Amino acid sequence: MFKDLQSEYLKHKGTFNLKLLWIAPLLTAMLAMVLMGPANMQNGAYNWWSIFILPGTLATVVSLASAGEKRKNRHGLLAVVVHKGRLWLAQIMLYTLLLMVTVLCFYTLISATGILPGAGRIPLGAGFYASLLLFVGFAWQIPLWMWVADRVGSAVSITVAMVCNFAIPIFYATTDRWWLPFAIPARLMCPVLGIEPNGLWLSANSPLLDEGVVLPGVAIALAIYVVLTIVTTLGFNKREVS
Repeated sequence: MFKDLQSEYLKHKGTFNLKLLWIAPLLTAMLAMVLMGPANMQNGAYNWWSIFILPGTLATVVSLASAGEKRKNRHGLLAVVVHKGRLWLAQIMLYTLLLMVTVLCFYTLISATGILPGAGRIPLGAGFYASLLLFVGFAWQIPLWMWVADRVGSAVSITVAMVCNFAIPIFYATTDRWWLPFAIPARLMCPVLGIEPNGLWLSANSPLLDEGVVLPGVAIALAIYVVLTIVTTLGFNKREVS
């Protein structure tokens, strides 16, 4: 599997897809610094990141990669690889690792802004915890958007991803239906960072500060990631050579 990961990385090395994973955190930090002001810079950045920029970036990267692989007929590898599912699984694993990298990159950049005068600071531990939860909360979308892009194209995949990741958290993250998969990341940010899905600080007695949602939310996201990875990999393993 390590060689498969190396092969996948080399195929995408130097592409805009990989560069976007570095550009997105930097763009978020710059927008927060310019538009939000020091006092609301960090909470605003985490809000944009979790609701719009991270899911949009992730969907764009994996969708373009998956559609591109299909367009190039997987570089002819389907005809020579015995277990075709390994190609699919390696791509999922690669973008899972890259998701972790971009999430930690964002955490580092936003945490560094806390040195600015008058900055509203999110504690380093809380920011790191939130970043890990965002990683878990969004990882399941990697096999999903890869599959959608492979079936109907990257444009549909990216569009559906943007609508789901923006609309569902806004309408459901603060309700008793927070467990809907697309709403989970925004809901988990409430008790961990103390911010609402709209980016505002929560009041000290807000019921959204209840940490009881964290463990179920993580469990749901991890279960979906495992199921989608297995199902899509098995399906790809049956792919006929075209």
